[in-house]
Amino acid sequence: MQIWSKEIEADNDQVVALSDNIWIRLLDTVLWDTIAKGLPNDAVAQEAMKHLSKTEVSPTNWTLEPSGEDSSTPFLFYNGRLYVADELDLRRQVVSDHHNASTAGHPGVLATCHSVHTSYWWPGLSSFVRNYVKGCAICQQFKVNTQLLKPSLVPIDALSSRIFHLSGPLLPPLRSYRCLMDIMTYKVKNKYCFAF
Repeated sequence: MQIWSKEIEADNDQVVALSDNIWIRLLDTVLWDTIAKGLPNDAVAQEAMKHLSKTEVSPTNWTLEPSGEDSSTPFLFYNGRLYVADELDLRRQVVSDHHNASTAGHPGVLATCHSVHTSYWWPGLSSFVRNYVKGCAICQQFKVNTQLLKPSLVPIDALSSRIFHLSGPLLPPLRSYRCLMDIMTYKVKNKYCFAF
C-alpha cells in the first residue's frame, strides 16, 4: 500500500503547467479576413494605422500584423486583441459566434463579454454585448422574471372615495342597536362607525 501512495505523490514532480499563449486557438479564418477587409473603411483603424506609420510616435497599445497569405490588408490589434471595424453585421457575427454557438450555450452578459473580450476589441464592446444578449430571443424565453410588474397608480375618484359597510341585524341587539354601519374615507383616512 505504501509503495502505491508514494508513486502517486511523486506523479506530479516533473509536470510543468503550460501557459495559454502556446496553445493554438481555433480561428474562423473567413471572419478574420472579413475583419481585415473592413479596416480601410473604419475611422479608428485609419487613425491608429496613421500613428503606427510614423516612426517618431508609436502607440504602445496598437500593433499591425500581416493577414496570412494576403498581407495587403493587415490585422490591427489593440492590446493583443483583434480590432473589429465599425460594421454592425461584422460585430454581430463576432458576438453570435461567442453567444449563439452550440458550444457556447447562450451564456449571460458577463460570460459572453468575457469570451469576446479575450480575442476581440472595439469601442463600446461591453454595451454592444449587453444589448445583444438582452435582445436574444432564446435567452429571454428562459429568463426568470424576478421583478414583478406593478400596476400603475390610479387616483380614486370622489364617488368611490368612501366605503360603506352595513352589518346587521345583530342578534341579540347590541345595546338596543340592531345594525352597524362602517364608513371609511380614503382622502382623509378616517373611519366612522354608526350603530342604529
